[in-house]
Amino acid sequence: MLPIEKLPELPELLEYKEECIQNGETPTYDGFRFFRKGRDEAGNKPASTGTPFFRLREQLLIEQKYVCAYCGQKVEQVENANGKPQMKTEHFKRNRPSNYILRTLNRSLTF
Repeated sequence: MLPIEKLPELPELLEYKEECIQNGETPTYDGFRFFRKGRDEAGNKPASTGTPFFRLREQLLIEQKYVCAYCGQKVEQVENANGKPQMKTEHFKRNRPSNYILRTLNRSLTF
């Protein structure tokens, strides 16, 4: 298993949690995703790379050395068709059941 050296929490994440606690709310994934994502005074949306959520995801990738904890494959940070960043990895499934599963399914209880 790959050891993960945690970096300090992002100041924006600490600020979001504190804001939620002060308002009597529970901090949530979606809440932080939209934290400070509004438009600026000129009415412009911030670049996705400038949002606290993007910086958090980037920090997590750095901590995990761009490796998926589930399958061990490299995780790439790409943008989808809308230009929004996303992490992407392909997880493989067997095309057919393993021999163990086939043997187990073929067993029946006979009395």
